[in-house]
Amino acid sequence: MEEKILEIANYAKNKSLYYAEKYLNYEIKNIDDFYKLPLSDSKMFLEAQENLLTTQPNPKNSYVFSTGGSLGKPKNVHVSFEEFHRNISFHGLSYNKAGIGRDDRVATFGIPGTKTSEFSVYLGLEKTGCFILPIGVHDDFDYIYHAIKEHNINTLLVMPTDLLTFVNYLNQKKYFLEIEKIITGGEALASTSKLFLSDSIGVKFFGSTFQGMDFGTIGYNNGSKDSNVYCINNDDLFIEVLKLNEQGIDKGGEIVVTNISRRLSPVVRYKTGDYGLKFFENNKMYIKVLGRVGSKPKIGGEIFNLDILDRFIENKSFYTGRHQTVISKENNVDKVLIKIETILNTDFSYQSEKERLNNFLKENHPKLESQLLNNYIESIDFLFENEKSIKFHKSENTKKIIKVIDER
Repeated sequence: MEEKILEIANYAKNKSLYYAEKYLNYEIKNIDDFYKLPLSDSKMFLEAQENLLTTQPNPKNSYVFSTGGSLGKPKNVHVSFEEFHRNISFHGLSYNKAGIGRDDRVATFGIPGTKTSEFSVYLGLEKTGCFILPIGVHDDFDYIYHAIKEHNINTLLVMPTDLLTFVNYLNQKKYFLEIEKIITGGEALASTSKLFLSDSIGVKFFGSTFQGMDFGTIGYNNGSKDSNVYCINNDDLFIEVLKLNEQGIDKGGEIVVTNISRRLSPVVRYKTGDYGLKFFENNKMYIKVLGRVGSKPKIGGEIFNLDILDRFIENKSFYTGRHQTVISKENNVDKVLIKIETILNTDFSYQSEKERLNNFLKENHPKLESQLLNNYIESIDFLFENEKSIKFHKSENTKKIIKVIDER
């Protein structure tokens, strides 16, 4: 693996304008040199765009997909046909290890569209030998219910928020549906949600996968470990967990990946935006995902851009401009506390500001109401206190307020 890591790092430096500039003053002769290379992240890839490519311009025999919705702008991801199908093999293996087999009849929720990689899900499922019912635009729940019944579906492959909204609709309509397996992608289900699904539609088995089009499929969870623990099953990924000093995290670190097979648009020391722990058990590597790094964490299965709080408090004379969000778990369900500092001895209506903030969050995160309704978020509480009484967590090194504290 070490030889391949050094090979892809040097290839990226020699062939990609982005990496050539980034690694200009770095030699890459051994693994110690590799560990000194500067990291990349989604924002850097967005700004670099076509300069990441090792074939200039207009690469042939390749796909371009769009990802990175958390940045507010689409980010192009280029993969060659060979790289794409190689990732599909790991994608399919993860689905199989997560619990989908050739005897299963799978309905998968997804939204097709421009630059979408949604069809890769179907190709991955093909590797399991299962029956596939694609569900595209999934707002007609009545039609979906009857299609699932008609084709004797026993397994749903779906994002948690969409799933809970669908099942809540079934309960309201008093529709009977029995599903044996639920496999989620990108986010594990909370224990309370699992109980809800078992009671509502008779689910007996839960699995999940961890993947991203940016870097590839990482692994799977087949129910034998906690829902946020994934077994690594991709030989193309070299995974690092780097200590975080500025995030208020006592243990673990940021998950950083290098994909040794991506050559069209190399992925070298790329920060996934997740933090967690890496450990080994019975000769297998596992990642325990503890949350999201920075101000765009996943809350209730959806990425929340908490930077929007700056917009909420701007131009209001009674706010100092300082705020902090604390994310925790209660009964294994996400719970949020937003703390906003007010100027001492200023008058404002607490109830009015609470309602305004509540409406502001729902406007910017349309799925929030359904997440709260379906108990995928326990609660979002607000604390408005003056600058003398409010308490913020601060970085030990810089003494700056850490805007997002993730205690999950």
